[in-house]
Amino acid sequence: APAAAFGLEEITGDDDFEERLFNEVEEIEQERNDAIEETESDVIENAEMDSEPIDGDDDDDDDDDDDDDDHRYSQEIETKVEFLIQDLQNARLRSEREQIISDFGDVHQMLICLQSKENTLMAEGDYKGGITAKAIIDGGPFEGLFVFPVQSNEILDSRKINSYLRIKCKIIDFRRALALPVFQVFKKED
Repeated sequence: APAAAFGLEEITGDDDFEERLFNEVEEIEQERNDAIEETESDVIENAEMDSEPIDGDDDDDDDDDDDDDDHRYSQEIETKVEFLIQDLQNARLRSEREQIISDFGDVHQMLICLQSKENTLMAEGDYKGGITAKAIIDGGPFEGLFVFPVQSNEILDSRKINSYLRIKCKIIDFRRALALPVFQVFKKED
């Protein structure tokens, strides 16, 4: 009864869960396609972005505001992170994916376009009570799940869908059922 009062439902079976995940993925793909059409007119063609390991605190954003408005959309696989995701999608076994992730282990800076946000339910430490966002990675073609620490909640709550963020993160998992990488976002050091 208390779970019903809060609108929580118990997962009754794997088939129901997988069907809901499949439907959610279809909805997100449709939202992504709609967002692409809306944002293409705002894209800056000459901005260059590459997800290389971070050596310093260099930011490519030239203006003084919080917005990272040096973005573009691309269907090409251009960055190390995008090649990593492609390798993870092609890996058959979980052990292969874990090996690929451990070999890659660098912290990367990337530009993401928020597609959806929800509270993080299962996490530890600073990430418990934070936000998990689904976002387009480096202008496409891939999406990922980004687990933000609780300290970032205020920033993310103020951001709208289809807004851009430049973040520092590390890949921690790949969800085969959703074909999505999972990234752990690091809090900004002031």
